[in-house]
Amino acid sequence: MDNVDVEAFESISTVANIRRADLSDAQRIFVTIIKKTFFQPGSGRKEEALLRGLGTSDMKRTANRILKLLINEDILAQTPGVEGWIYAPQRRHSKRMAAILDRLTLSDDSLWMGLGKL
Repeated sequence: MDNVDVEAFESISTVANIRRADLSDAQRIFVTIIKKTFFQPGSGRKEEALLRGLGTSDMKRTANRILKLLINEDILAQTPGVEGWIYAPQRRHSKRMAAILDRLTLSDDSLWMGLGKL
């Protein structure tokens, strides 16, 4: 590619920007969970922190399905904490998660593609 001009760019570096991005609810929730667990400081996140701000019960149900999917795929580990579940990233998947976030709607990762079925 030569002489390519970018006419529009949308950063998704913050949760507020993720909410405004052109993503489905499941994709938006997935991105939020992955950013909070893999790319923010700390070794894991409380369930309450991951689900905070989702609003409707439908969104929380979708988030729970995504969490189960990530646990089943061994991308997140779920351990009991003092005040509920703790979700920790399996670091061997960091590059894969970064690639999904870099490509978003252009990603052909099977995990990303499966979010449309939730």
